[in-house]
Amino acid sequence: MNTKFGQDEIYSLIFDKDTAYHDFLKRVRRKKRRILMRNIFVATTCAASLLILFFLHYNYRRNETSDRLTELALATVQTPEAGSEIQVILSDQTRYKVDEKEANLKYGEKGQIALNATKEIIQEPVSTESKETMYNQVVVPYGKKSSITFADGTKLWLNAGSRAVYPVEFEKNRREVFIDGEAYFEVTKDIDRPFIVKTGTIDITVLGTTFNVSAYPTEHHIDVVLVSGCVEVGKGNKNARLYPDHAFTYDRQTMKQDIYSVDVYDYVCWKDGFLKFNGETLDNVLRRIEKYYALKVVTNESFEQYRITGKLDMKESVEDVMRIIAEMAHVRYKIENNKIFINNIP
Repeated sequence: MNTKFGQDEIYSLIFDKDTAYHDFLKRVRRKKRRILMRNIFVATTCAASLLILFFLHYNYRRNETSDRLTELALATVQTPEAGSEIQVILSDQTRYKVDEKEANLKYGEKGQIALNATKEIIQEPVSTESKETMYNQVVVPYGKKSSITFADGTKLWLNAGSRAVYPVEFEKNRREVFIDGEAYFEVTKDIDRPFIVKTGTIDITVLGTTFNVSAYPTEHHIDVVLVSGCVEVGKGNKNARLYPDHAFTYDRQTMKQDIYSVDVYDYVCWKDGFLKFNGETLDNVLRRIEKYYALKVVTNESFEQYRITGKLDMKESVEDVMRIIAEMAHVRYKIENNKIFINNIP
């Protein structure tokens, strides 16, 4: 059977073949595009998952190390005892005791420690293969002070009855110190390694600044006073930014925090051997005297009604300082057996 096509039918057949061919190419391109998009989606998802896992691992490691500092500091409490020596405790528990009124430590870049510029302590550097951070600590009893200069140039002064716990070497991405008591900091700026001060209750984060922190465990409040720069301070996710000439206070009992303007010299002059008060209660003044002279104040009375304004030179003898306080507050005192007995004047 012979089939004949007319001219129109031939054109129609050719057109149908071209259309089918173009439709086929479109279907192939769409399939390739779907495969490509699926591969891109899978690759992006994998990359995002890896990035999230890395971020979580990094933060876990960072928080783990950070938490370990606090846990270690709280677990290895060295109570500063009145009249005892200043102790420098290395990571291997080797102890160096200082009988002098002050202990000044200066760390070198190779791990050596100069103690009061007369003794050099050689501490083995941390192995690059070690995954565990090693910590040193300095314990200052009442009646004495200390200072630490780290290898990066940061310097801190420790007040009487205070303790500092810190790594043998700072981490590559941060510098952390635990403070129990009162300390004054001059932090060397390093934008790649923030400086974090931990107290067991609040954290203070800085890049480079000068500030004072008072976090004695026997007192219900923690005070941070900023001299220069800027710091972030707070507990958990509740942080506040502090600017110069302002103080941050956190109440351990009520868990409330507050920021207010202050004369910073009143809070930091202790490192130069002075105490300055502006309408301070006599009770609070006497607590500071106890720390500086390692003496116990004994009284059966409250002196909240007495307010003290003035400046005391703590390089003077306790007898001279108490004589001035007694004249200002109109009280009488007696020093006997390392105790200060104080009473109202009838």
